[in-house]
Amino acid sequence: MLPSSTPRPGPCRLLRLIGPILLLAATLLVAGAAPASAHAVLVDSSPRDGARLQRLPTTITLRFDESVGATADAGRVLDADGRRVDNGTVRTTDNGRTVIIGLRGGQAEAKARYLVSWRVISADSHVVTGSLRFGVGEPAGSNGSGAANASDGPTRTGPAVIAGIGSGLGYAGLVTAIGALAVGLLIWRTALRSRWMRMLIIAGSVMIMLGAVVELAGSAVELSGGAGASPFAADDLRTVADSLPGRLLQARILASAALIPLGLGLLGSVRDHRRARGLAIGWAVLASGLLLLVAAHGHAAVGTMRVVALAATVLHLAAFCCWLGGMVVLVLMIRPRMTTPRVAGRALQLWSPFAFGCVAVLVISGELLGWRQVQPIEALWGTRYGVLLLIKLGLVALTLAAALLNRRSVTSSAGLPRAAVTFVIELSIMIGVLGVATALSSTAPAISSYGPPIVVSRPMADDRLQVRIDSTRRGPQTIAVGVSDASGRPVRLQQLTGRLSSADAGVSAIDVHFTRTRDGWRSTDAVAPLPGVWQLQVTARPRHGPSYVVAADYRVW
Repeated sequence: MLPSSTPRPGPCRLLRLIGPILLLAATLLVAGAAPASAHAVLVDSSPRDGARLQRLPTTITLRFDESVGATADAGRVLDADGRRVDNGTVRTTDNGRTVIIGLRGGQAEAKARYLVSWRVISADSHVVTGSLRFGVGEPAGSNGSGAANASDGPTRTGPAVIAGIGSGLGYAGLVTAIGALAVGLLIWRTALRSRWMRMLIIAGSVMIMLGAVVELAGSAVELSGGAGASPFAADDLRTVADSLPGRLLQARILASAALIPLGLGLLGSVRDHRRARGLAIGWAVLASGLLLLVAAHGHAAVGTMRVVALAATVLHLAAFCCWLGGMVVLVLMIRPRMTTPRVAGRALQLWSPFAFGCVAVLVISGELLGWRQVQPIEALWGTRYGVLLLIKLGLVALTLAAALLNRRSVTSSAGLPRAAVTFVIELSIMIGVLGVATALSSTAPAISSYGPPIVVSRPMADDRLQVRIDSTRRGPQTIAVGVSDASGRPVRLQQLTGRLSSADAGVSAIDVHFTRTRDGWRSTDAVAPLPGVWQLQVTARPRHGPSYVVAADYRVW
């Protein structure tokens, strides 16, 4: 048995022990909370961006690659003077994949330019914004209202930081409220009598509740447009709360609140085995449900194989919480009792196989989740998500190396003081893993963000035609075309037209309209709605001589 004496937790001692670790975690959380890319992608619209129509349609249709949540104010249509021409009604069809914005009848000018902007909530709780332009009786051009700049671009940094902090608090709460108690129940029963354990259960549950509230506030700020908006604006907060991600967050608050009396009751009934067994079963069910709520609020809730992904995410969260929670228990409650190599060896003899099992579950579930989120393999180093995943793997490897060093340090009395330091270092590295995991949760998966730009060059008689596609991700694409002679000087064309087709996607032809620029031709209304191999066929008509037809194949992800 381990010695029963445990230092009483005091505020100053607690701050000295975990203050630097919390500072490291906060730094990682803020650094990782960069603006997240939109997780739902617009793959088609009617009218399309840059279209020229003969008359104003009765509705605007937006089609996304996954289901989204839309409120009555999710879409707006403005004319060139900034006046709204939509009728304030927004509805969804096709299981939430299609958003339809109604327009007012009989109030449109014969010729006018219009801007369509939208702000919807994707299935994994991220706010997706965007805009398109079209013209009636004239080219779409640019909208004089300036609203396009307010709607375009990435998610604002402020709301992303708020959401990142909320996610980090939630993960830290799971580690302390669930992981630490699970380790106490399974391998270190003496830790259940420590005041540290009570503090961890209460503090962890509060962090989970606070994190959910912060995430709700961050989503409300993001939905309202960011700067200058109150995080608790009634309409925006109500919209977020009524969405599926909002309901999951509210359920998380209720479940974490129930953790406190159940966990404390479990600690108080350690000597009453029958009562303790019943409370332990109830606590395990509640903890598993809470992990499922967290998993359903992230990337596992979208894409293919959702049931398998949810199960793997719950196992991944449980294993990491137990691993990191066990390290917290080891540093705060077990390490002070390691007064001799024999006692230390006995403690680690209990911990090592348990930690190995946690790492094994982490690796297996992580492989499945990584395979699901990182495709193709180039996305592992070609996307922010993939790079963060590599950093996480590196930190896990460092943690295992530190654990091996700790194992060797406790074999002698001289190594015990050094082990006390390396235990804290190991815990610090694991909290670094927690910070990177938080950043991953707010980053678009590699499979939904990979689409590197490409440049294709093809001969055109004695000249050379070069095509640059800024993004090969499915959805809207920006295509630039230029022609140069043998000496590299630009060749001016009289006309350039294009067409997109794909046998893989079953699309026979999509017209691509080009406009002349200073150094060539450019199109911003091209759309490749489905992944696969696509062919861009352009017809170039020089000022003198015959026209040329040039085709270039490329892959859309």
